[in-house]
Amino acid sequence: MKTLICAAFASTLLASSVSLAGAPITFDGPMAKKHAGKFIFSTKPIPLDAKTEDGFTTSFTLKDKIFMRFWGSDTPENLNTKCRRERRVSYKVSVNDGKTGYMGVVRVGKTVSALSPTGDAKRPLTTKTVFGDKVTQKTHRFIREWNGYVIPRLKEGENKVKMWATIDCGYGQKTDPTIAEAEVKITVGKGDQAAYTKKFGPLLPKHQIKGGKSSCARSSR
Repeated sequence: MKTLICAAFASTLLASSVSLAGAPITFDGPMAKKHAGKFIFSTKPIPLDAKTEDGFTTSFTLKDKIFMRFWGSDTPENLNTKCRRERRVSYKVSVNDGKTGYMGVVRVGKTVSALSPTGDAKRPLTTKTVFGDKVTQKTHRFIREWNGYVIPRLKEGENKVKMWATIDCGYGQKTDPTIAEAEVKITVGKGDQAAYTKKFGPLLPKHQIKGGKSSCARSSR
């Protein structure tokens, strides 16, 4: 059964093939089956029905253009059967085993089990974001959080970044089931963070720039 769902805050249409609730889930494409329950990072856009691992990577640098996708371990309905409200995918991250950061949520239907966290399979993490910008607030939320939360917490050298997504009903419980997860290595060279932040932000709106400083990064959350 083909299902087309428009996920709020994601502005992208995603197609997936699922069986009836309670039965095993199937996706279009061999990579979706092989990597079900995983976040995939890639140097190239990842089609929903990807047939090869072309571009897939578990390590990269801040100079690389990186795309993301996940194929869920099951449908949101099957993973969280008790929801009486609209189900949500909640993104979380940890850098070098530090404090958990929350990367935003996307409302989904009962059967949406594959998403591009950046809102579009062809939109990379290396996309400029601006605080207060309407586009940033809606379709680039995950990217803004990545650039403003993850990047400042990286250290020079090798870094371990863990990503996971859970299905909740809008309450955010510790027992919320995981729909996808991954661990990647990011290598940071001298000066890479400053260069990345200057280029991609999150940036202040032009009218707020003072003293030549145009980028912001949160130190805590």
